[in-house]
Amino acid sequence: MKFFKLLKYEFLENIVSIALINILLLGLFYIMTIYLNGDIDDLSWIFGFVFALTPITIFFLFIFLLNIIIKTLYARLFNQEGYLTFSLPVSIDAILVSKILISMLWVSISAFVFCLWFVVGIIDNKFNVIYNFFHIIIENYNLLDIVKFIMFGLCIISKPIVLVLLVLSMLHIGKITRFKQIIGIVLFFVIWLAENFVSICLFMLINNIFPFDASYSPLSPISRMQGDNIALFITLHFIISILPTFVYYYLSRYLIKNKLEI
Repeated sequence: MKFFKLLKYEFLENIVSIALINILLLGLFYIMTIYLNGDIDDLSWIFGFVFALTPITIFFLFIFLLNIIIKTLYARLFNQEGYLTFSLPVSIDAILVSKILISMLWVSISAFVFCLWFVVGIIDNKFNVIYNFFHIIIENYNLLDIVKFIMFGLCIISKPIVLVLLVLSMLHIGKITRFKQIIGIVLFFVIWLAENFVSICLFMLINNIFPFDASYSPLSPISRMQGDNIALFITLHFIISILPTFVYYYLSRYLIKNKLEI
């Protein structure tokens, strides 16, 4: 119950900001759709102006969303309130996991809004497209495949979030006292690039050990892999993809529990 109370407080803290971001995104996407479909008359120059500013606006909304996530991970952990946070009768894992899950929720909502606009807004025969999309998924993929796809998507979302938590932890163990923001950005990209390099090397190694043929189904744009080793290949691929998330988390947990200076 205490864990769910933490989730509740984290959720309520930024839900208004997240709602405003996604309402604004939907409004911008709707204007883009009207402009692209030509459903305008005398106010075309206004729609054209808003359409031209949309990419810039989306970029700033992305920065705002990133700022909310960083604040969610930072709040009551790395400032003076950290003493009160860690004195609560809950485990450190409950505190960290609640922040990570809520951050994942914010990213997932915005990603869903963007995908919804892409499917509904810019493609003709809107509802037919949605129906056909889900029909293809149901016809060509079983429940286990869909669960694997969702888990892989959550892994992709969670990894950079937990990496941000690790960077924040590294910045507050007392070793870095100046230029924390710049050093934090550098640390994030250095770790991210190093991890991706190692992952690519492992993927290439696995592909050489367990080769497969890739072909496209005529009913789906999604590539369906063929071969006797596909199940093992997917399992190893998933493990390599999700393993850095656990490494980042436990490193963050160790630093926060044993080395944090606030």
